[in-house]
Amino acid sequence: MKTLFLLLFTSILFIKVSGQEAAYDFQELKLNKTMASPTQEFSGLYIFKDNLYLLPENDIKNISGLFIMKVSDLEKQAADKNRVAKTRSLKFSNLDLMIKKINQRNQGYDGLEALTVTDKEIYFSVETVEDTCYLIKGSIKESTIVMDTKFLIGLLKPKRQNGARTCNAGFEGMEFSGSNLLCFFEFNDLYTASVAVVNILNGETSWKPLARLAFRLTDVTWTANNKLTAINYFYAGGGCDTIYQPEKHSADYRLATDNEYKFKNLCRLIELEQTETGFNWNPVFNFPAPYHLFNWEGIAAYKESYFLINDRYTGGEQGSHLYLLRPKK
Repeated sequence: MKTLFLLLFTSILFIKVSGQEAAYDFQELKLNKTMASPTQEFSGLYIFKDNLYLLPENDIKNISGLFIMKVSDLEKQAADKNRVAKTRSLKFSNLDLMIKKINQRNQGYDGLEALTVTDKEIYFSVETVEDTCYLIKGSIKESTIVMDTKFLIGLLKPKRQNGARTCNAGFEGMEFSGSNLLCFFEFNDLYTASVAVVNILNGETSWKPLARLAFRLTDVTWTANNKLTAINYFYAGGGCDTIYQPEKHSADYRLATDNEYKFKNLCRLIELEQTETGFNWNPVFNFPAPYHLFNWEGIAAYKESYFLINDRYTGGEQGSHLYLLRPKK
């Protein structure tokens, strides 16, 4: 697994974050009709070798599999706006059996939220309606991802300060650190450890704290030794989403409200630093206002840039958008 960790860095050029906020340009990379359909909801991105893996949510109503695009083709597309990179589609085998197992435990399968790719296997996090999320894995055989029906690891959702579980939340970001799979929970405004550290060799799980963080954490990607970049997104919705609203008069409250003190959508990139005892974080880049409406779900670091995808435009009238976020020259 140490080899795996080194391989991750061969395709990533370290991203340096200075004391000043970084500046980036957004370049959209057109998706094919299937991927850009409003019925498609993407939940994760991952780069392994020359492949960008794009993970749809695969909820019970739309099991659509997994898409793969060559990073080298996307580089050519970035240089030629009329070009559309070729896409390879993979279908699932035995995912229905895994969903059945989860539902038999009365947890309520609610889709796939994150992925991590190795030479032999792909790991997925499963969001559920109830108290326990899950890790599952499969292997690619030709155009099929064959799920390992014996591999099912439960991850109990961290509790909030009032003892309640967080509704509509799962483990949205995953990366390997040695033989440990780091699983980052979506809600981190907590006083308890929220990063699950799963040893995939023996299935044992321990927990590390992440410094209290407002808003959602929706994906992570390695950028340097012991450092990751994460999406930190706030949706100014009602109902269950009100748990992400920061305390009045706090710095986060000022960041998430307009001049009339009404909540507004926002997104930023933050840097996570892994220490022996947990994870610290620092802000990196606040997205410009035109990109606040996107529900950003996936990030993958590439050279000095990032690939980003949203699950679909707010309101669902438009499909997902894939972007290359590049440093301003």
